[in-house]
Amino acid sequence: MQKYSGPKSQALPIAIGTQAILLSLLLIFTSCVTYSQTVSDRVRLYMRDAGVSILPDQLLKETNTLEVINSASLFFQDTLSQVRVKAYSLISGVGLQSKKVNVRQEAVNKLVQASRDADGGNMGMLWSSLTRFNKEDFSTVAKDSLKNRFRQKPAHLNELLKLMGYLEMKDMAEEIRPLSLSGNSNKRDRWAALLALARMGDPASVQSLMQRVQKLPVNDDVVYEVFPDLAYTRQPEAINYMITVLNSDDKNCLSADAENETAIPCAYRVMEQLAPVMEGYPLQLDASGDVKTKDYVKALATVRSWIKGKGDKYKIKRDVF
Repeated sequence: MQKYSGPKSQALPIAIGTQAILLSLLLIFTSCVTYSQTVSDRVRLYMRDAGVSILPDQLLKETNTLEVINSASLFFQDTLSQVRVKAYSLISGVGLQSKKVNVRQEAVNKLVQASRDADGGNMGMLWSSLTRFNKEDFSTVAKDSLKNRFRQKPAHLNELLKLMGYLEMKDMAEEIRPLSLSGNSNKRDRWAALLALARMGDPASVQSLMQRVQKLPVNDDVVYEVFPDLAYTRQPEAINYMITVLNSDDKNCLSADAENETAIPCAYRVMEQLAPVMEGYPLQLDASGDVKTKDYVKALATVRSWIKGKGDKYKIKRDVF
């Protein structure tokens, strides 16, 4: 005769349900414990895989940014320059996409700390990355470190000079000034020192700069090589000179079509250069720096009309490089 086993058969689903709950809780607990390690591990994997250059989504999450920055900075002493520069790029990318000032400041602090890199190419990348941050992202500590680096005359000193000018580190003006004089530095650094002082609002430097530029003919070379430096200074004298060229119909430049070059006004290029400099500008630039328009003639007319309406009341952006 088969024995009655009813009560035992009811216990089986309960046991299975309990196991499922316990397993779920264990997975959640394990995930919480290892989550921070996962971020660090992902940074290490990203840094060591030479074939990966696109940042994983997890490394870009706002909640992970500080850990990513700290983990990446551990590679600053790596013997391979390409690994070090990848760490700088990671920190820069994570910092720039963050909306938190403390995160951006930490990214800047780390990048400034890395500015003792012996590789000249890495140093160029570092200075360039720092120019993409806002002024408020540079703490007093970061600025003090930049002062020390300036005194050591690092590689790509010209880029550091322009960075200091952008940050308006006016207390360094008298240390920078000798570099702007003939015989004290190479031509590249001398020009950068003059630009930095002009960005700081030094009257003598602004005057010297404008005297030199206004002696040059307005052509492709000057517009492409010198006018961006005028825009960098953010000085009214420099911007007004650019506006003069913007309003000129003189065909002193050439079209971008190498197979069918035609003479065109330099105003079209200046129209692009002024876009990131003036507040409320009626045109926007795309990622490549070109004006977002299908009709350049109409766009130029729009800008000229807008500037004419502003007169000398336009506002210059000074919070970006």
